[in-house]
Amino acid sequence: MKKVILILLIISMGSCSSQKKIETTNQYFNTGICSIQEWVGGRAESGSSFKLKIALTTQPEGISFEEIFFRKRILPCELKKEGESFSLLGEYNTKALEDANKGNDQLQTKDKFPFELQPTEAVIGYKKDGSQTKYFKITGIKEKAPLLFSSKPKN
Repeated sequence: MKKVILILLIISMGSCSSQKKIETTNQYFNTGICSIQEWVGGRAESGSSFKLKIALTTQPEGISFEEIFFRKRILPCELKKEGESFSLLGEYNTKALEDANKGNDQLQTKDKFPFELQPTEAVIGYKKDGSQTKYFKITGIKEKAPLLFSSKPKN
């Protein structure tokens, strides 16, 4: 009986270390309006994509943004300055993903999505001054109308 309890204790301790701690308040940066917009090309080779835009209401000092977890995808992110404000952008492009994986038998993805999120939620992975990665959850992402591009008529 003691062996069973010891084994269960070891297993439960191991599973806790793999879980990621999500912050719901953040002292390093503040987010504003967050939105997603999908687009679809008019031709099959154009592919489709969505762009996630997270407005930042303060300039992030000493912050390194690593990735955004959104709708079962892990997006690379980019910090952009837009006039006096900043935005964090993440994009998922199906055509770019297909091109990058041509000739590969398997897609280059992580084994398991680490968070349970609603469609209007995302998690930002970031580091402050090179520290351990922290995770910040945002909610209330607004969905904009998709952009549907038509193909040019053949002359």
